Amino acid sequence: MIKVAILMGGPSTEYHVSLNSGKNVINNLRPDKYLPLPVVIDKNLKWHFITLRKILNEKEAIVFLKKVCDVVFLALHGSYGEDGKIQKLLEKNKIKFTGSDSKASKIGIDKMKTYKILKKENISFPPTWTFKSFYKIFKKKKIKFPIVVKPNDQGSSVGVSIIKNPTKKSLIKAVNKAKKFSKKVLIQKFIDGYEITCGVFHRIALLPTLIVPQEREFFDYYSKYTAGATQEITPAPLEKSLLRQVRKIALKVHRAVGCRHFSRTDMILGKDKNIYVLEINTIPGMTKTSLLPQQLMACGIKFSEFLDKIIKLALK
Repeated sequence: MIKVAILMGGPSTEYHVSLNSGKNVINNLRPDKYLPLPVVIDKNLKWHFITLRKILNEKEAIVFLKKVCDVVFLALHGSYGEDGKIQKLLEKNKIKFTGSDSKASKIGIDKMKTYKILKKENISFPPTWTFKSFYKIFKKKKIKFPIVVKPNDQGSSVGVSIIKNPTKKSLIKAVNKAKKFSKKVLIQKFIDGYEITCGVFHRIALLPTLIVPQEREFFDYYSKYTAGATQEITPAPLEKSLLRQVRKIALKVHRAVGCRHFSRTDMILGKDKNIYVLEINTIPGMTKTSLLPQQLMACGIKFSEFLDKIIKLALK
C-alpha cells in the first residue's frame, strides 16, 4: 500500500475550499492501492494528523511526514499552498509531492510575474498596472472605464472589484478592499466578454468550461461556491477553432510558467474575439463540483484515474 498524506486547510482565505478538495481526494483514492493520511493545517500552521490523532508544529510535522508517508498530495489553495512555501519545505526535506515545484508555484500565484512571462511568450492578457502607476494616468484622465481592481496574489476572486464610475472615491474604496488580501494591488482594463477556464492534465489540455454567472456581475467568490449562482458549461459551446485555441493557450501557459502534473488557466474570450489570460491556478479546486473534475469527466477521465496518474508522476 502506498501511503499518501493529503495536506489541506492552510492559513489562506480558501481554507474551507481546500478542506473540501482534500475530502474529495481522499474519497476517490483507490482503497486497494492507497492508504490516505489526512492532514489538516490550521490557520496557525499547526498540523493535525487526523487518523493518527497528532497535532504538531511545522518542523515536527515534516520530520513525522518523512517517516509515515511515501508521497504528499497537496490540496492546499492560496497562500502557503500555492505560493511555493510548502513546496520549498518539502523539496528541502526531499519529500515527494504532487503539483508544481516551488519555482513555478511562486510565479503562478503572482499575477505580475505571470504576465511578464506571458509577454515574452506573446500570450495576450488585459492591460495591467500597479496602483501607483495607474494613479498617475488616472489623474490625467487618460484611462477608459470600467476597470478591475484585484489583489496580485490571491485566488477565488477574493478582494476583486469592478469600477464603472471614474471617481477617486470608488477607486480608493476598491484598492483598500484589495489591500486586505495583498500588499500589491493590480488594476486591469475590464475586458467585455465571456469567462472561460481550461485545465491541463500532465501533457493534455482538457475540454474548457464556459462560465456564466447568474446572480453576480462576474465570477466572484460567491458565484464560485454558491449552488445555482453560476452556470458552468463543459465543454464550452464554442466553435471548434476557438476550442482548439483556448486549449492551446492553456497548455502554453502551463509550460511557460513551468507547471507540472496539472493546472487550470482562467481566460476571457473578448467580444473582440481575442483571448486574454487572467491567471493560472497551480492547485485548482478539486471538490465534487470544481471545474477541473468537471473537465476530466468531459474527457472521459475518472477522478480516481486522474489521482492515480498524478501520484505515479509524483513518485517518479
